Amino acid sequence: MVPAAARLEKRYAELRLPVTIVAGAEDQIVDTNSQSGRLHETISESELHVLPGLGHMAHHFAADSMVEAIDEIESAAP
Repeated sequence: MVPAAARLEKRYAELRLPVTIVAGAEDQIVDTNSQSGRLHETISESELHVLPGLGHMAHHFAADSMVEAIDEIESAAP
């Protein structure tokens, strides 16, 4: 996964579609600010949602927040 992600990273700034990034504020695997924050800054059409009290697998513990993020991105799509 790491080599593939590294290759794709160079193209993130080319994305011109709505993107929602959801991350846990208490992530112990990756640094939320340097990873998710950097991705958010790179993708001009992105929204960043940092969920307090959650870690790396935030989507397992915040289903309502995930649904809201999906609904948000759907409504932003052309």
